[in-house]
Amino acid sequence: MDTVTAYRALRRGWHLLVIGALMAAAVGAFLSQRAPRIYEVAATYVISPAQTDAGGINDTVRTIEDARSRAVVGTYVEILASDSVAADAAAAIGMTTDLLEGYEISAVVLPEANIAELTVTGPDPILLADLVDSVGRVGGERFVGLYGIYATIPLDLPEVPTEPANPGLLQTAMLAAALGLLAGAAAALIVWGPRERRNREVMVRIDAYGDPGATVTPLPTRDRRATGTG
Repeated sequence: MDTVTAYRALRRGWHLLVIGALMAAAVGAFLSQRAPRIYEVAATYVISPAQTDAGGINDTVRTIEDARSRAVVGTYVEILASDSVAADAAAAIGMTTDLLEGYEISAVVLPEANIAELTVTGPDPILLADLVDSVGRVGGERFVGLYGIYATIPLDLPEVPTEPANPGLLQTAMLAAALGLLAGAAAALIVWGPRERRNREVMVRIDAYGDPGATVTPLPTRDRRATGTG
């Protein structure tokens, strides 16, 4: 379908675009209102060589090698995101295993830095901040137990979130409206595209005869049913 035909089809079916956008926006707003609120809390930790005595200087120096330090930080991230650390951290703040299932824990290594970022999402903002702090503490203890020549230093401490991480009502409605607009455009092209293409083909044939006064009668908006006499 060429551009001109598509434009004409969209112009004739503009009401489908409007209906699609409005209906999708209404559905998006409804679902946004009914969706449970999910909050997100993050904290960052620096992995640094620990202060050691003179006998451990060589080991400490080796820890600053890029390849080894990145591998060690990667290990720390895996410890933070492990199920065993999550279970111990939850138990330390009085969370049950069933309650912990409603929370998601993840950790990543920040680019070009020996810094780990811990992120936890869940429905209770206050309990969420406590869980992040507990996971960071328990995970740090596990890590230092394995690598005594390192220390985990809190950089950005967890804070109780005041706004949910879910997209807002307006944002959801606008995104849904955009999708509805695309759906309406597709419907307009399907309904009106073939008719506009046939009209253009007829116009091209008339132009080929060179009759400047000829006109094209648009195809009917509804399919004509064949009639006959008995």
